[in-house]
Amino acid sequence: MVFRTILISLVFLLVSACSSDSDDVDISQPVDDTTNPQPTDTADGTDGTDGTDGTDGTDGTDGTDGSDGSDGSDGSDGADGTDGSDGTDSTDGPVSQESTSLINIDSYEELLRRAITWINVEPATAFHDNAVNVFTSRDGLTEITSGPVGSVIQFVFACESGGQVAFETPTNGDVTVETSGASFEACEIGGTEYSGQHQRTSQRFDRSDRFTDYEVNTAGANETLIVTGSRSGEVSAAATRSSNSWAFSEWTEQDDSGLTEVTDLSWSIAINTEAGPERTAASNLSISAPWTAGQVLSITTTEQFANSESTATTPHYLTGRMSLVAEDGSELLIDADTGDAATFNLTLNADGTTVSFVRNWDDGFALRCLTAFDGEQVDGCELQFNQ
Repeated sequence: MVFRTILISLVFLLVSACSSDSDDVDISQPVDDTTNPQPTDTADGTDGTDGTDGTDGTDGTDGTDGSDGSDGSDGSDGADGTDGSDGTDSTDGPVSQESTSLINIDSYEELLRRAITWINVEPATAFHDNAVNVFTSRDGLTEITSGPVGSVIQFVFACESGGQVAFETPTNGDVTVETSGASFEACEIGGTEYSGQHQRTSQRFDRSDRFTDYEVNTAGANETLIVTGSRSGEVSAAATRSSNSWAFSEWTEQDDSGLTEVTDLSWSIAINTEAGPERTAASNLSISAPWTAGQVLSITTTEQFANSESTATTPHYLTGRMSLVAEDGSELLIDADTGDAATFNLTLNADGTTVSFVRNWDDGFALRCLTAFDGEQVDGCELQFNQ
């Protein structure tokens, strides 16, 4: 009995001890291994997947996005747009401003204007007019001796500032033909010195002047001019045909701007009132001058200029062709046949490029022409020379 009582007391104590631990353990849960499952602790290892967040380091490849800065180098490609300024070169026309050709898009107009003065022999005409004045006026001369010398009568004059000139006239020639000559020996008149020979022949309306080594030195202007050549004018007996021409082998002019040399010049203008009337012109020469940069410019009439329209009142030619060719191969081609008497075609060949223009004769490019003594005269054309 005592033993039973002791056993019941021990069971009671044991139940009491278990009751006191119930504050920490949910006795509603089975008391087995699942009450403290070790795998649940390993779920904290799942937190270790935060290490996967470490792949954010892959975001560091955004630094590769920095290579977009390389895209900025595309801006350098924009500099290629500067290359587009080459298009500006196209506004210069077919020939570049950098052209080394004598005749180019920038120089052709001024060069042609200068050439036209020689195509129209304007300097030669001015020279002729002065020489004839010296020949005929006797201004600044004092007679020294006169008398027959062989078959001519010779008059020797002293020139006002030194030198002399001898004039000669044949004594037994045809009275209808007057031939006379002058030989100048350092004859200084009005600050200009003359040397060389001038021979003049006149017959009715025909007249010619021939110059041989005729030298003109103008001290004040520092100019020296030497001419060998002739100028002539002819008019038919019925005054239905007339012509004016120049031909010389040498023209050398030195002044402060440089040396101008003209060779093999032949020039003529004519009118034939029996043929329409018909006016014609032609000019050929070679010239080198400061304005040609020392290059020889060859000017050639490849087709005679003409105006054969019977009712034409324009001073310009309707047909005709001319070429101006520089030593470097650059050239200008003139063609009068445009269908419009006021204009002409101009073609420029230079630097491997060809370009054409239509220009007006009256823009400083007109060629000289003759008009009739009687009948309808054309404004802008000249009568046969009177000297």
